Amino acid sequence: MKKKIVTILISVMVLFAIQIVLGTNQTRAEVVTGESNGVKWEIDYDAGKATFSGKGELTSKWKKELSEENRGKIKNVVIEEGIISIGDYAFDECSNLTSVKIPDGVTKIGDYAFDECSNLTSVKIPDSVTTIGNYAFGYCKNLKSIEIPDSVTKLGQYAFRWCGSLKSIEIPDSITEIREGTFCDCSGLTSIEIPDEVTSIGGHAFSGCSGLTSIEIPDNVDYIGSSTFGDCSSLTSIEIPDNVEGIGQYAFSGCSGLTSIEIPDSVEYIDTGAFHNCSGLTSIKIPKSVTRISSFTFHLCSGLTSIEIPDSVTRIDEYAFQSCDNLKNVVIPESVTEIGTDIFENCKNVTISCKKGSVAYDYAKENDISIEEIDGTENKENKENKGSNTLFIILVIVAVAILIIGIIVVIMVSKKNKI
Repeated sequence: MKKKIVTILISVMVLFAIQIVLGTNQTRAEVVTGESNGVKWEIDYDAGKATFSGKGELTSKWKKELSEENRGKIKNVVIEEGIISIGDYAFDECSNLTSVKIPDGVTKIGDYAFDECSNLTSVKIPDSVTTIGNYAFGYCKNLKSIEIPDSVTKLGQYAFRWCGSLKSIEIPDSITEIREGTFCDCSGLTSIEIPDEVTSIGGHAFSGCSGLTSIEIPDNVDYIGSSTFGDCSSLTSIEIPDNVEGIGQYAFSGCSGLTSIEIPDSVEYIDTGAFHNCSGLTSIKIPKSVTRISSFTFHLCSGLTSIEIPDSVTRIDEYAFQSCDNLKNVVIPESVTEIGTDIFENCKNVTISCKKGSVAYDYAKENDISIEEIDGTENKENKENKGSNTLFIILVIVAVAILIIGIIVVIMVSKKNKI
């Protein structure tokens, strides 16, 4: 009997010891530590916290031994002073990360550093940071606020792409270039102020910012890149400064809220599809500095009813006005010597105003398009100016006549009084 009791007690003690050992190992397994190039880390899975200390660049090496599941456990990141750079891909795909503390002394946030941190809601960037890399905060779809300090001189390509929860962002005066796609697809962005120091805005910079209602382009900008404002469907007004020389491919494509736009005389070329699918556009004046209407420039601009092409234009490319359903009149001057394929395809009610014998006249005849003959020596604008001048001359003559009659009446009354 005693032997059985002893055996049971020993078994219980062994099981208890095993449980203690297993429990200890499990607890230890929930805290992971490591070191690379002078940077130490401690990851507490139970607390969902990762702490980094030491000196140098915080690289992505700490993640390489972690499974995707374990990366998903990290919710808070604390970077202690001494770290001078957050390297490329350092925290990318940490999908449950909600907060990060970046200390003073960090000068660079690398490419893809926080890319796809979809639950990150806010970030405070210290004044020491000078560079924010490409896609640094890309696809941070719940990022609601971020403050970019004046120390930052470079914003990388697509740095804030798909940050759909951002409502507003202030670009510091230290930025002189907005690179390709920097704020692409920030659909929640309603306003943004571009500093006067900016001289270049890259392609797709604000593409897909469907909540943006207005934007002012600084006077120093000389080119609007490809799809820069593409699909900014809520944009109702935009002023192009006099310094702009070119408008890139599909620059305003899909800006269905735009009703009118004034292109300054400084613009020399308008590239393919620049105003493609601007369905709300009802009027636009092409300056005399433009020599070519590129293909698809006004494709699907269903709100346009008339347009006058200046006599500086020598060429109209294919499909330039395709599917402008309500286009009724287009004035094409004699200067146009090349016309591409199907420029008025699906424009069923269009009439071309042109001079008989011109390339436009022959094109209309060949494509069974209605023609309104005009005097080739003067276009509609000249006629209007001539009419205005004539009216002015008539008014001057009438005024002079009234003045003369008044003088005569005064003299006659004066003589009568003397008698």
